[in-house]
Amino acid sequence: MFPGQRTYSRVHIIPTLKSKQIQWPTYYGLRRGIGTSVANQVKDANAAKGLLRHSNLATTMTHYIKSTPENTRHAMQIIEQLTLALMSKNRERQASSSESCSKYAATKAVAKNQSSAERDVKAVV
Repeated sequence: MFPGQRTYSRVHIIPTLKSKQIQWPTYYGLRRGIGTSVANQVKDANAAKGLLRHSNLATTMTHYIKSTPENTRHAMQIIEQLTLALMSKNRERQASSSESCSKYAATKAVAKNQSSAERDVKAVV
């Protein structure tokens, strides 16, 4: 548990979830997920044991590392790739949107400068 975790969840997370009528699931699901993920990624339960700060490997193995079928892992990888593609597409859309906004602003500024220059020329003539 990191410093201020209880306060942060009590002040920010839990009230937000309650306002949306979502039950607070606690951090244990996250810990179990991280334990399983780490053990699957490095193929070593001791890595998960160290990350979760358990003194006993049996605790990690019994309560925190769950077997994950290969098809489940593959499905999660597909979802991850789709999510990353969507995030990339959104970033591109935002960049082109801000680019077109800045092009619009630049065009408007040039037009404004031209019209003020024309006024200056007319004033001189």
